[in-house]
Amino acid sequence: MFSFMKKMQNREIVDPIKEANLDVALNEKGQQFVAQAVKQVPVEELSLAWRSNLNEMLLQESAKVSSTRKRVNFVWRPMAGVAVGAALAFAVLVPRNAEIGLIQPSSVEAS
Repeated sequence: MFSFMKKMQNREIVDPIKEANLDVALNEKGQQFVAQAVKQVPVEELSLAWRSNLNEMLLQESAKVSSTRKRVNFVWRPMAGVAVGAALAFAVLVPRNAEIGLIQPSSVEAS
């Protein structure tokens, strides 16, 4: 069907039988009813007021998101810095071979 429509748009030669079938289909009552309904739809000029309202709402929403993001960053960034600093201090200052009071297996067997 789409190839037939492309041929019609390009004004190419189409099969006369297909063209006659299309004419019959377009002249049926259902198609005529749809054509009349489409003709009765009022033509409205596009208004850009709705776009202006949409842009204002989007601007307000983005302002809310950015203020929330600023508050979150105000809290979480310093906390992340403190956590990284604490981990680094722990890694540097805690001795690696420190004895923590575990009983050695050899000392248990010796007693």
